[in-house]
Amino acid sequence: MLVNKDRVHSSEEPLKQLLKTKRMTPKRLRTFKGFDTISDCKAEKLIGELEELCKIMFNHIHRRT
Repeated sequence: MLVNKDRVHSSEEPLKQLLKTKRMTPKRLRTFKGFDTISDCKAEKLIGELEELCKIMFNHIHRRT
């Protein structure tokens, strides 16, 4: 099967950038409006849920390109 090298490279680049991104922390989350009083436990749960949502979205977009 022939693969366009430019397309393979371009689809790998966003994944590399995503993997370099620092993980959200409860302390950083509290800097956003509306989250200043969130507990560590709730913040960790929310961060985990947001990470799962981002993975789903990334995979969906990645498959369409």
